[in-house]
Amino acid sequence: MIADLLLDRISVTSMRTSIIAATRFVLRTQEVLATEGRSVRVLAASTTAALAPRGLQTPYGLAKREQALHYSRLGRIDLVLLPQMVGVERSAKPPAGGSVTIGGSCSYDAAAAVLHAVGHQPAQRSLWVVRSSDPYEPSPGGLTGLPSAVSALIISRTTGRDSLTAHRRASRERLALLPTQIRARVDHHRAPDQLLRPFERRLHMPRARTVIASTQPAPDPSEEDHAYRP
Repeated sequence: MIADLLLDRISVTSMRTSIIAATRFVLRTQEVLATEGRSVRVLAASTTAALAPRGLQTPYGLAKREQALHYSRLGRIDLVLLPQMVGVERSAKPPAGGSVTIGGSCSYDAAAAVLHAVGHQPAQRSLWVVRSSDPYEPSPGGLTGLPSAVSALIISRTTGRDSLTAHRRASRERLALLPTQIRARVDHHRAPDQLLRPFERRLHMPRARTVIASTQPAPDPSEEDHAYRP
């Protein structure tokens, strides 16, 4: 099994370079091993940011979306869409034996546990969506945030053009302007069906299987929308 976990997030340029390099390495390695008659499986750690629609997309989300399209051509690929990652030190103290999740996010330990669990599932072409046991609740917004959203957008197009943080802030500021009902349909943090289903079709992959982070597995392979807890 080949695991893709490489990412340089210092800047937009370095992020794109690292994702392109990782993708080429994985695809080339898979090709070489396949020509030698070896059965190869790829496990790719991606992000729900790849689901974001045009107008709310960031350079990072777009790069991961393009990477997913390349990987989707593989015969044995597990593409795992992770939520926002947080360190344990930013969270409340975790329960005994458990991992931490905050507002739709999950800890790096929880993500590692998910990837480990997915890697032990039968190899096939699968799309996985990781959801936190602590639901994502966006902060209230509205048109009162318009000046801030405009400012963030200008910064992301000028002085912050190579800053991942600037682009992420601009995207979130624009998202916060939307009415609640619309936001629920286009906010990638929730991985709503309105974004997930077109993504599945674009990748020509079966319906995504859901993973709830930080708890114990209870897989049921007979279910189309397979949910388990690693």
